[in-house]
Amino acid sequence: PAIGALVTVSFYIIGATSYSLSFLLTKYTSAPVRKAVTIVRYILPDFSHFNIKDNLVYGRGLEGLDLFYASLYALAWIVIALAVSVLLFGKKEIN
Repeated sequence: PAIGALVTVSFYIIGATSYSLSFLLTKYTSAPVRKAVTIVRYILPDFSHFNIKDNLVYGRGLEGLDLFYASLYALAWIVIALAVSVLLFGKKEIN
């Protein structure tokens, strides 16, 4: 349970800060580091799509299209996670 909690918290922190981290790293580092950060950013989910507090604070409201794309993004990641789980645990025998 401790390793599962650590992986979950790490996954959340990476997803929540991936946009800011990639912005800073691509601005102040070399080309190979930029490419590596870009690849990692596309592999891991970007939770900034679900951050609605800026829209609410600055009075922009919630646009239907943004909510649709955020829902579609979430659905895509759910399908990916389930597919990877099925591939990893498909051959395991549960007693």
